[in-house]
Amino acid sequence: MKKGFKKHWIGVVLLVVLMVSLGGCADAGRTIVDLEGNEVVLNGKVERIVSTAPSNTQILVELGLKEKIVGISNYDSLEGEFLKIDFKNPDIESIVALEPDVIIASGHNRTGDEDPFKLLKDAGIAVVYIPSADSINGIYESIRFIGDVVDLKDEAERIVGEMEDGIDAVKAKAAEVSDKKQVYFEISPMPSIFTTGNGTFQHELIELIGAENIFASETGWFSPSVEDILDREPDIIVTNVTYMENSVEEILSRDGFGDFEVVLIDGDLTSQPAPTVVEALWALGKLVYPDVFNE
Repeated sequence: MKKGFKKHWIGVVLLVVLMVSLGGCADAGRTIVDLEGNEVVLNGKVERIVSTAPSNTQILVELGLKEKIVGISNYDSLEGEFLKIDFKNPDIESIVALEPDVIIASGHNRTGDEDPFKLLKDAGIAVVYIPSADSINGIYESIRFIGDVVDLKDEAERIVGEMEDGIDAVKAKAAEVSDKKQVYFEISPMPSIFTTGNGTFQHELIELIGAENIFASETGWFSPSVEDILDREPDIIVTNVTYMENSVEEILSRDGFGDFEVVLIDGDLTSQPAPTVVEALWALGKLVYPDVFNE
């Protein structure tokens, strides 16, 4: 074993031993059940938080807890002085050094049955899992659960209530729609095209604005063929691929796609199941039905 590598793991072990010792001295705390059904003990007030998914980070910010966040995902766009962590290959030593009271983890962090945070749990750090929401009701559930974790249940209910009011306003606008446009929603471009079927919150967005998803008969995120897209004859193509230049032009350049109406929507708004989903609805409505939603 190389000397530097050995020293690195000695450091990790010492940090873990320290955290276990501190955990043993702490109060019993309170026990909660996370959204994957795991019992988790929270010791004392939550003051330092690591968030492993941008959607959960957004919820924490909406709850007014930005100053308590000490670590975020390297996919997160939140501005500030935070340690950015690759949660596909987390640096345990760096996370332990942050001394978090809780790690709010996503189901996306798991690889098979392996728990990437097992060593942190063994160190006495509370880790709660939140599956990525596939519906607006699922987003509400995530908000309420995080509100419970950080002891801000009333604030969480306020956020959910405001979202419900915002969605009701969208539904009122959608009731004015007379022609249900057929929408193709692209979330990944050539050569690995991906779109969304039912059972996703993006599908729900399309329906809530009064339109129809051309792949409503499919389930989840999947890869359609170019021929299948053309056969379904969408009235409009919406892409949220904002991580590459000219995504609209790329679609129009495909054989048979040149005459379609293709529009670009914010990728963060429409890929993260978070309170900003109401903003995403209005943005989508204005693109698909500008005469209705721009009034």
